[in-house]
Amino acid sequence: MHVRIRAVSSSLSLLVMAMSPIFLAGCGGGMDSPVLATHTGEAVVNGDASGDLVGVWRVLGEGTLMEIKRHTVQRFHETKTLCFPQPGGAAAIGMLGGYSYRTTADLHHLRAELFEAPGFPATYTLERIGAVPDGCRTAPPTDPTTTFKVLSEVIELDYAFLEERHVDWPLITGRLAPRAALAPDDDALQAVLTEALSGFNDMHTALIRWRDGVPSYAFLSGNKPTVQLLRRAFEAQSEITDFLGFQASWKAHVQQDFAPRLQGGSAGRVLGGTMVWGRLPGNVGYIEIGSMAEFSEPFDARNDLALVRAEMDRALAALADTRALVVDVSLNTLGGLDQVSAEIAGSFTRHRVLGFTKQAHRPEGRAEQGWYVEPKGGNPYTKPVYVLTSDLTVSAAETFALMMRALPQVTLVGQATSGSLSNALVKPLPGNFYVSLSNEVYRDPAGVAFEVTGIPPRTALTVFDPADPATLATGHGRAIDRLLTMISAM
Repeated sequence: MHVRIRAVSSSLSLLVMAMSPIFLAGCGGGMDSPVLATHTGEAVVNGDASGDLVGVWRVLGEGTLMEIKRHTVQRFHETKTLCFPQPGGAAAIGMLGGYSYRTTADLHHLRAELFEAPGFPATYTLERIGAVPDGCRTAPPTDPTTTFKVLSEVIELDYAFLEERHVDWPLITGRLAPRAALAPDDDALQAVLTEALSGFNDMHTALIRWRDGVPSYAFLSGNKPTVQLLRRAFEAQSEITDFLGFQASWKAHVQQDFAPRLQGGSAGRVLGGTMVWGRLPGNVGYIEIGSMAEFSEPFDARNDLALVRAEMDRALAALADTRALVVDVSLNTLGGLDQVSAEIAGSFTRHRVLGFTKQAHRPEGRAEQGWYVEPKGGNPYTKPVYVLTSDLTVSAAETFALMMRALPQVTLVGQATSGSLSNALVKPLPGNFYVSLSNEVYRDPAGVAFEVTGIPPRTALTVFDPADPATLATGHGRAIDRLLTMISAM
């Protein structure tokens, strides 16, 4: 999830899944020696783990161990100086329900790839090890010194963009470690942890805190210009007390204000409120996608893919006679699944095209993974397509933009995306905190990475003007008006 889940979404519900005892974020691996044997199957059959998966594994690229038993899964986390179990203990094996697997043996390794959805690259890559190392089963101390030390080591080992984001992590941790050691309670410790992460400006870097058994964001480091506008608007009101709730309310108002301009189409939002489509003046089709996951409850990746495929087929059949199509992800603040992004992008090609590659920051033997745009659905839309982006376009919406820009009839229009493409890797800290961070490098087919900078549009068009607070109410609609004028002149 990017929730790489991915791909991991930036929505809290997917991050809660990431804090469960088995949720991971990863990609496919490779073998160095001739393959001797390969087995495939379902990870869970009739409530039991497949015998091929029972054992202890290293989750490549994550600093995580996984012990799979017949009915349970237990995770352990390795930092530079510590190894400790996932808080909450072992999870029921049903957490792996719906995953398929492929095990591959050579002379040196036994590896297993787990697939969240068929037809896409592996979600996790595991390598068999003999046993859980001594000491990993003991919970770590929960004093503030240890908590800060684990944060320091996790970021050092797994965060992929310290240099690109101009974060001098040794300087920051050296300065703040003494203050953390003196923190008398979690509130004081939270203030130090927040200060440590304050300069990342990354939508996937966050501090999460458990209070009375409930997780919530203690700090979000993303601070793009439109996010700054939203924060100022949030601080100027008192009706909504949670920033993410305020942002969701604002987004819903923008979407509701625009919806009456659509002719026919979906006649309202579909896919759990995440999509709307119809026609705009000039015989231009329009599809707005506000999330790349969680189209129904409970969350299920295969179900999401089936639902989005059916809706895209319905939309493109109805819009087949339009002269051009606008795909709007400028309000996609949640991201979602790369698999959903690829499924949607496949609606616009008749040929298999490389969309991007990705690689974990510390691969631990995992190969770079290639993601392709492949034809999906019965009748691809190959007329001109304009993908509208803004600095709120994040995570799996950005990987969607990467894949779409690889197609010849597609033009990216708007503003550079958020620059937070990586899946969100969620790691527990001793005590009541978790940290979410970006640990994967996504590159376009030419090898260019757009983390931090965002994916630039081919045609610049202001959606949200950081110098004009009124743009929060008017910018989206005006941007589409300008885009329609551009299309009509072509």
